[in-house]
Amino acid sequence: MRRLRSFRSRWAERGLPARSTERGLPARSTERGLPARSTERGLPARSTERGLPARSTERGLPARSIRNGRPTRFIKRASDAPHLALGRLGERLAARYLKRSGYKVLYRNFRGVKGGEIDIVCRHGEALVFVEVKTRSGEIFGRPGDAVDAEKRRRIARGAMAWLRMLSLPDLTFRFDVVEVLVAEPPEIRVIENAFGLPSNYYY
Repeated sequence: MRRLRSFRSRWAERGLPARSTERGLPARSTERGLPARSTERGLPARSTERGLPARSTERGLPARSIRNGRPTRFIKRASDAPHLALGRLGERLAARYLKRSGYKVLYRNFRGVKGGEIDIVCRHGEALVFVEVKTRSGEIFGRPGDAVDAEKRRRIARGAMAWLRMLSLPDLTFRFDVVEVLVAEPPEIRVIENAFGLPSNYYY
């Protein structure tokens, strides 16, 4: 008991909490109520206060600037690209126009597990419609629908087959439509029904 008291008094003379030193931990970490491992590694405790990995402070960067191990100022968001923003605007305008035209929108931006993509999946009467939306700000490079080339058609067909497989390949009529959107005041929207058929290497 005398040895324990002398141990505590010796650390009390240094102005350190005895509880932290009894465990062999640096006092500063326990004074702040933080895990001692942050100070054991010689890293500022601030990173653990925020619940962030200490590696952010190892690199000399503020902890809040790290996301997935990379400084956020070096991460370019794909959604910030102007052409993607224009495409999203065109899809919203197309979906609204299709609804007013009697289409029932079932799904937007479908992606097949093994590839393929569909901008909008609709019902129009008895037909299932796979819609490709093409948006342009002008006609300098031609009509928007001209961009639906053979490769794009194969990708749309692959997505359509993935959708039909999810329905257990039902016996129904389906078609491929293209919606052209020219962003202007007011926007110009044109629907091309049966714009193309299944590629030669697909059958249904």
